[in-house]
Amino acid sequence: MKKQIIIICIIIFIASLSSCFVDFNSGKRPTDYKNTKWVSDDPEMYFIVRINHKVEYSQIIINDDVIELLCNFDYGGGIYFHCPRYNEEGYLEITNLSDLLFSGICIFSKDKLIVKIKKNNDFLDDSIKEIIFIREDIN
Repeated sequence: MKKQIIIICIIIFIASLSSCFVDFNSGKRPTDYKNTKWVSDDPEMYFIVRINHKVEYSQIIINDDVIELLCNFDYGGGIYFHCPRYNEEGYLEITNLSDLLFSGICIFSKDKLIVKIKKNNDFLDDSIKEIIFIREDIN
């Protein structure tokens, strides 16, 4: 009986370790759907995912001004919008934390992305607590 309990404990331990490395959002993030445009009406913004499964371009319109954004997802369900910086040659430089405009926690589905705003560095209107993006397939 003692031997069976030890074996069961070892199996549970190994199973719990292996689940630590599982990406539960794999196949659900917008970056898993190439050639898509994810559009929000409030606020008016979108981002585009192309062949390389990365956000290629992102923008928001505030007071009729078009503002380019840099959009990144993490593996824990977070999304981050930064102010992009370019060097003299026109190449995107690595952003730092001071460039963060706003961030949120994502609820993923195949055709919809809900972003619950977690941090807003005085970029979005304070009344915006979540952003809903709808997927559009593009060529």
